Amino acid sequence: MEASADTVWTQPFTYEDLHRGGSYDLQNIIARFNPNAEKQILLGAHWDTRPWSDKESDIDNQDKPIIGANDGASGVAVLLEIARVLKTNPTETGVTIVFFDGEDLGMSGENRSYAQGSQYFAKNLPIPKPDHAIILDMVGDKHLHLPIERLSYRHAPRLAREIWKLANRLNLPAFDQSLGYSIFDDHVPLWEFAEIPAIDIIDFDYPHKFANYWHTQEDTPEKCSPASLEQVGTLLTHHIYGIE
Repeated sequence: MEASADTVWTQPFTYEDLHRGGSYDLQNIIARFNPNAEKQILLGAHWDTRPWSDKESDIDNQDKPIIGANDGASGVAVLLEIARVLKTNPTETGVTIVFFDGEDLGMSGENRSYAQGSQYFAKNLPIPKPDHAIILDMVGDKHLHLPIERLSYRHAPRLAREIWKLANRLNLPAFDQSLGYSIFDDHVPLWEFAEIPAIDIIDFDYPHKFANYWHTQEDTPEKCSPASLEQVGTLLTHHIYGIE
């Protein structure tokens, strides 16, 4: 990010794991492009992966960390490419890219134990509040299907409609304008603690409704597709530059 952005810094914080014990020293990574622009948007993804595979059917594998090719790395991959595009093609819009830490340390069924990095970021906002935020998570699935996440539509309906309608105009087949699951992800703390209108682009059915590699040892690169990343990157690029 230092090779691309106007300014880059880390936001360190500590997480106390009340369930498994121990303390984690974590850090969000923040990069800004054109920070003096009037219009400002935030793009985010979590760069951590889960330290255990609690959804594994094989009990011997449940304490192993996941690789996180889709759950974590896919969103980061898209934003790294967006950073390269912003470096070579400056935009009138200001963009902040945040790689959140500690998103995936939580315990199943306890939402607030997840999204630690975005909670800390939103409570200790290190930048002027952006106009809106778009979070990417699990966007690399070979069978990519992206309905509108319900909490996104509840908190930022205008932005959600704008983004999915743009995807439709761009003929990006993964984007489905129907409502999908409600998912507690990094977009929720941004709205709840900083009142940043935020949406989440996520395909939780990985690879489909009848099987899921989420939080298992099966979340590996061969389950992902460059074409899926391209669809999401294409959408964000058109949104940033205001291209129809």
